[in-house]
Amino acid sequence: MQILVDHSQKLRRSVTMKIASHIIEETISKKLLELAKTVVIDGFRKGKAPIHIVAKRYHNYLCQDVLYQLMHQQFIAAMLKEKINVISTPNYTYSTYQKDKDLIYQVEFEISPQVELKGIDTITVEKPLVQIKETDIDAMLTQLIKQNGSWEKTNNAAKITDRVTIDLYGTIENKRLKGSQAKNLNFTIGINNKHIIPGLENGIIGHKAGDNFNINIYLPDEYFPLELRGKLAIFTVALKKVEQYRLPHLDESFIKLLGVVDGTVEGLRNKIRKDIEVLLKNAVRNYIKEQVINYLLSVNNIDVPDIMIEQEIQIIKQKNTKHIGRIRKSALEQSRELIEAQAKRRIQITLLLIEIIKQHDIKVNTARMRAIMEEMAYLSPQKQEIINSYNSQSSMRRQISNIVLEEQAIEALLMKANVIEKKIDFADFMSKLSHS
Repeated sequence: MQILVDHSQKLRRSVTMKIASHIIEETISKKLLELAKTVVIDGFRKGKAPIHIVAKRYHNYLCQDVLYQLMHQQFIAAMLKEKINVISTPNYTYSTYQKDKDLIYQVEFEISPQVELKGIDTITVEKPLVQIKETDIDAMLTQLIKQNGSWEKTNNAAKITDRVTIDLYGTIENKRLKGSQAKNLNFTIGINNKHIIPGLENGIIGHKAGDNFNINIYLPDEYFPLELRGKLAIFTVALKKVEQYRLPHLDESFIKLLGVVDGTVEGLRNKIRKDIEVLLKNAVRNYIKEQVINYLLSVNNIDVPDIMIEQEIQIIKQKNTKHIGRIRKSALEQSRELIEAQAKRRIQITLLLIEIIKQHDIKVNTARMRAIMEEMAYLSPQKQEIINSYNSQSSMRRQISNIVLEEQAIEALLMKANVIEKKIDFADFMSKLSHS
């Protein structure tokens, strides 16, 4: 075994290696003898063909096979000896092989990055001490009531915040306006309708279900195509339905529907407080973790192999596709740069956490796993069934185990960190998170 040249470029490596000709020829001869025992050649019984005839027919094929096997075996042995962690499929190349001459070949491959952890003794984080007030519970209760409302038909004239269903047909200079035809188009008047042409909503206000009418609109400056901007368009509207949003009454039956057994407002407020506490526990934990991770990433320059980035990109794309359904290929390609940056960051975080876990010899805490499962199942009425489901799925247990190890790793760093406690109201803290 011999490495002639080592061309090292951070994580992408290339080495030149040599295999002695006698090893190649001995291996080919051995393979030919093995093959001769089983091969069937016209004019000879199975395994009885002379070795020179077998060699004439199969030598080239066996030679290619033997060369690859020997190169791979030699390369893997060298990497194990040097304790190099290869993470890509090795690419073997050579110009030609001539009998009785040593084989000189090149191998290109990528290796796993080595993380030399820096900055773990100079971490400073802000720990929010979040105060939950009665006004926070009031706000959550109001939101809860709004979320459980329902749309009801009305014969009243349409107004802002009503939901309408219309048929629409647009013309300009007595010709059909492309893209302005719609059947059963529904939207809520005045609620962030960026896809509705400005002026259309105002033209619907005051009309009732069953009305048919025209709305004249000068097309806006943002309209496409450009040549139609500022021109008068006539939209024929059939108002098919008007609905108003009705809020439920805060009574015993409604409160019980929300999972409060005693059906009292006090019981509901206690439940809301507990829900906020669970929400806060996770939010504060993630807020602190994000600070630690961002600091460590800023002081640790971690190179990531291309192959790891590409694999992570595929995982992100698959998750995105499942999350929002079918995505056009062009849309995915346009976001390639963003996805690549996200993939690289995720891998760097994983490599950091692995090194922290290794340095602190952290083992997963099974009691913490149970606590995480209970948190994840907290809002479900079938809490125990969900926990049992988590325990029965090895993939879910691995996922929860990784979450716990990550938490333990961050906690180990916080033991030496400069933690600055800061009081903050619940509403202000949640607003801060939404803008971060």
